[in-house]
Amino acid sequence: MKNSRIAGAGLAAAAVTGLLLPAAPAEAKAPVPNACLVIENQTSYGLTVVVRNRLFEGDSWKISPNITTTLTLDNGNAIATADGDWSIDAPSGTWRYEPDWNRDRGCNGSWVYTVS
Repeated sequence: MKNSRIAGAGLAAAAVTGLLLPAAPAEAKAPVPNACLVIENQTSYGLTVVVRNRLFEGDSWKISPNITTTLTLDNGNAIATADGDWSIDAPSGTWRYEPDWNRDRGCNGSWVYTVS
C-alpha cells in the first residue's frame, strides 16, 4: 500500500512556498518489489518529498515545477523499494503504477506520484 502524508508542524519539508497542502489518501495497489519512485509535479511551484521507507527514512528531494523525475541517490542510481510499497510525506496527490518505466535503470516498473 502506498502512503502519503503531510509532515506535521515543524517539518518544513512539505511546505510549498510557505503553504502546507492537505494530504490525500494514497491509492492502495498490490505491492511491486524493486519498483522505483517517480514524482510528477504538474504544478507551477516547487515541492519537497520526504521518503519514509526504511532504506531512505527521512531522505528528501526537491522537485522543480512542471517536471516528472525519477528519485535518485547522489550516485545517480534510482531508488527502489524492496517490499514494493512507498511511504512519503508530500502535498496531496495520486498514485499509479507504470510497469515499463525505468526498466533500463534496473527497476521493476515505477510507482508514479502525481501532484497537480
